[in-house]
Amino acid sequence: MMKKRIVIMFQRVSWRFYAVLILIVALISGVTVLFFRPGHLLFDDIPESDGYLSQSTVLPGVTNLSSLTFNRDDGMLYATLNSPPTLLRLSRDGDITGSQPLDFLRDAESVEYIADGQYALADEANSLIYIVSIDADMAVTILKKFHAGMFFSKKKNRGYEGLAWDEQNNRLYLGREKGSERLYSLEYHPDTQIISGVNVHNGLNQRLHLQDISGLDFDGNNLLILSDESGVLLRTQPGAEQDTVISVMHLKKGCHGLEQDIPQPEGVATDDEGNIYVVSEPDGFWKFTAVKNVIRAEE
Repeated sequence: MMKKRIVIMFQRVSWRFYAVLILIVALISGVTVLFFRPGHLLFDDIPESDGYLSQSTVLPGVTNLSSLTFNRDDGMLYATLNSPPTLLRLSRDGDITGSQPLDFLRDAESVEYIADGQYALADEANSLIYIVSIDADMAVTILKKFHAGMFFSKKKNRGYEGLAWDEQNNRLYLGREKGSERLYSLEYHPDTQIISGVNVHNGLNQRLHLQDISGLDFDGNNLLILSDESGVLLRTQPGAEQDTVISVMHLKKGCHGLEQDIPQPEGVATDDEGNIYVVSEPDGFWKFTAVKNVIRAEE
């Protein structure tokens, strides 16, 4: 009889325990969805960027797109493929006009144009950054390489996801996919190829409510930060005293003329006419042109 009572009591306690546990999990899940939905509530107090989709296309025969940059000197776009490591040259309409294997890289994660034919290339596999020159025939010459492990802790698939060149201040920005400290910059002089002045952008690191960073670009004095998991493109302004978030562009269906979500956006670039380009894995090419009226997705 006593054993039976103990069993009944245990069953009641177990039932209540699991009921409370389920309730707690449900509440936590609800709060998470409400407050941490990628690209939604956390950005409602930030103005939406001007822009609409003017063109989208699939790059034929391309897989593993990983980054994008604009060369303001020749007016062309350059993209990288993860595997096999490859550099592509593209027109502003997404036509492939050239390609070059990058045999010295293991995982071509990011490319950024600097000046006078110089580019920065990031290899996520070994945390190396290369400064290279690329001529009109797309021949690549390595000018310098350095290990940036001093900036980022080495974690698998948690390395470089973006590079951005601030021409006005001679600073190269490095973006890390995950972590509390994701944005760094260092001073670089293209004429001497001297690297110095490492800076951790704590202001932006604290203000970035993003699931990840998948790409970077500099437009004037604004740093653009692309997030795959959050589905947004943030326009920010790094500053000596305060880093600020200026606007957000949602990369979701119904926003900016998009008929579908941009799947896995991996690279972003801006040209000299204010157009914004986004590439998505494996082979997507998207072009946005600035306008005043923006259509946001319905809540």
